[in-house]
Amino acid sequence: MSWLKSLGNALKGNSSASGDPRGKDARPLRDRVAIRLEAIGGQGAHSAGKILGEAAVLGMGYSGNHFSSFGSEKRGSPVRSYVRFSRDHHPARSASPVVHPELLVIFHPSLIERFAETTAGAQSTTSILVASHERPEQILLPQGVQAREVATIDALRIANRAKCGVNSVILGAISRLVPELESARIEEAMERFFGRLTDAQRDANRAGFKEGKERLRVGAFIPKQARLEISGLGMPRLGWANAPIGGVIPHPGNTALRDLSASRRGTFPLLNRDACIHCGYCDMVCPDYCFVWEGGDGEAPHLSGIDYRYCKGCQKCVTACPMNALTAVTEEEGQAAELRVAKFPDMPAPGSGKLAELAEKEFQVFASENDPEKIMLAPVLSEAELKRIQEAEEEEETEST
Repeated sequence: MSWLKSLGNALKGNSSASGDPRGKDARPLRDRVAIRLEAIGGQGAHSAGKILGEAAVLGMGYSGNHFSSFGSEKRGSPVRSYVRFSRDHHPARSASPVVHPELLVIFHPSLIERFAETTAGAQSTTSILVASHERPEQILLPQGVQAREVATIDALRIANRAKCGVNSVILGAISRLVPELESARIEEAMERFFGRLTDAQRDANRAGFKEGKERLRVGAFIPKQARLEISGLGMPRLGWANAPIGGVIPHPGNTALRDLSASRRGTFPLLNRDACIHCGYCDMVCPDYCFVWEGGDGEAPHLSGIDYRYCKGCQKCVTACPMNALTAVTEEEGQAAELRVAKFPDMPAPGSGKLAELAEKEFQVFASENDPEKIMLAPVLSEAELKRIQEAEEEEETEST
């Protein structure tokens, strides 16, 4: 009679052919599913997307595709990974970004405030999964965002405990939110992808996947969660009369405006000032100039601290330090903000929205000018040269009239 019991459980949604504990989620199967992963380079979003794509196509026999989008400096820069698959075997030929995902996965909560496009396209049928220690109802989303549900998983803490990648934990959580993919097929794809790792590393990934599946927290979307005010940087209205001349970048990027803190994987360098001899080896190997120095006017420079806003946790400084004054420690909530020594004290804090407001004001001034060509040339031409250009233009206008 065991087959009758299995059939009864399957009809109730309490089990599946792969033994997945999805019955408590009671999720209907969809014919087509689109997934968008939002992350920072180094968190494993591209690998997670590839594993999901293989699980759908090779494991489940669906039609589908996967691709990612990221810049040249992958670690520390925004990464988006897209997965599409169809249970009804509709050809997945589109290679365009997923605009309206059924599942939106955010690898770090700071991405919600830093980039307005992180939650763009979320609608009433979207499940939003955030890698955060907070409960689902505590997650704040930008104004106007809609969702079917919000889920959270403390992926970083679980990954540090299991000694695995954050993406393994998130894949376990995804297996609960996407009933179209059997968790056994996802685990098989993980085994293929991580096949070159040691047995201990593969065991750690399995443990992280299992714990991610078990510790997922899901809650219904509450409209009042979408109250976060984000100052986006809108493009000015440009036309033939005020378009910038070609080959000119009026608003170049600035590394001082970046915030790389989301790239850290749960550990960060801790400075012991008593052991530091101010040799500067840490600063020589740091790829992002995190270290803050004081001194000058005849005084020898000395290391005053670390600006963790620019630290992505590569630990090169820990390896280079000859006095063991820098050690890699587990990062607790709010610890980096408390110990941070600001490299640029007058700069608005990350996530405050003031940087975007300042940039937007500059754009509005630029767009409102009648002749932005002169504004573009101002940095490269002297006042006298600009005056000569203006006088020549006035002469041409006089002659034409």
